[in-house]
Amino acid sequence: MAKKVYKSKYTGRMWNTEAEAISDSKKYFNDIEYRYYIKSDKVKHAKEYTIPFIPKKKITLSNAGVATGAILSTNLLDSIADTAVKTGLPIKTAIGLAVKESTLGNPTDDRSMYKILSPAKRKQFKVYGTGQHINKKGEVLNPRDLVNFYKDLDNPYISAILYATDNYKKIGKSYEQMLIDGEKYADAQRKGFEEKYSKHSVLYNAFKDYKSNPNNYNPGQPNYQQLVDKRANEVWNSPEIQSWYKTYSKRSLEEGGK
Repeated sequence: MAKKVYKSKYTGRMWNTEAEAISDSKKYFNDIEYRYYIKSDKVKHAKEYTIPFIPKKKITLSNAGVATGAILSTNLLDSIADTAVKTGLPIKTAIGLAVKESTLGNPTDDRSMYKILSPAKRKQFKVYGTGQHINKKGEVLNPRDLVNFYKDLDNPYISAILYATDNYKKIGKSYEQMLIDGEKYADAQRKGFEEKYSKHSVLYNAFKDYKSNPNNYNPGQPNYQQLVDKRANEVWNSPEIQSWYKTYSKRSLEEGGK
């Protein structure tokens, strides 16, 4: 017979006794910091999924600029293209963004460093860079590794806790009072984040974000859009990419005509 457990009404946590569950609910109402942490755990982010590495679809890119030598399976390109179409971002640009961010799921190091490495270091760099994001099951762990999109992970409750920790003495309020005063604002931020990001995948959000404001995707690099365009033009010259795109376009036309 399965052991009976008790669920706290307000936190959703499971307890061995009813008294513990009731106590947990009381703590939720009486301890503002605890309430913040419970709420932070419930924030909905972009939908997660994996992209499988399919051996029979494996290609190694040539004449692809910094992506030359990148190993991937063409279904990865299909995922990028399908999502790009949904967001209205050109497929070429979407692939360029993935190259700029992760070399299509391969090395994430800045390839410009390759030019200043010694021959021995270059060899080590190449070995390190091949298939870096592919796990033992042959899966890209998450499209987030492909486009490095973390904006939807900004948690308003954690941000509020950090702000209160750093500023309560300067402002002249207690730490707890700052959290109490900021709770409704954090709740509103959470709602805004969830409405913007949680309905779609990481790839969708990344492409939509880039399309709406390419120069704000990575504000730390003022020439980011130019770099993405450069990577897109480089990788588009790859014969493997062109071969994939021909079959992808043909499949899209056939499916659209059904």
